[in-house]
Amino acid sequence: MKIAVECECIIMQKTLEIFLKDFLVNHENADFIVSDIKKNLSKDTFLISNDSPYMNLPFNKNQLIVALEEYNFMLNYKKEEVMRGNIEDKISTLCDEFKKSLIKIVKEHYE
Repeated sequence: MKIAVECECIIMQKTLEIFLKDFLVNHENADFIVSDIKKNLSKDTFLISNDSPYMNLPFNKNQLIVALEEYNFMLNYKKEEVMRGNIEDKISTLCDEFKKSLIKIVKEHYE
């Protein structure tokens, strides 16, 4: 799990950096961003606030790590589903093309 922290609150920023020191990377290499405000970021955002679906205030380090692991698991699951869907779509398209080719060959043979 690779995480970047981008908080508006300096205290929250420093606390998260201490709690997550083993997971911190720069923004470009992060799997997702942990933030205290909603932003339009190029990465998925784990929001920590009183109205967040992921983590409410107050929290401790263990609660944070567990919530982040669950969030990371869900992100990876969604990515796998998208990839699996893409593979299924490709196979389906290939089968459809093969079927059309077979029908064309059969029609040409019997005409």
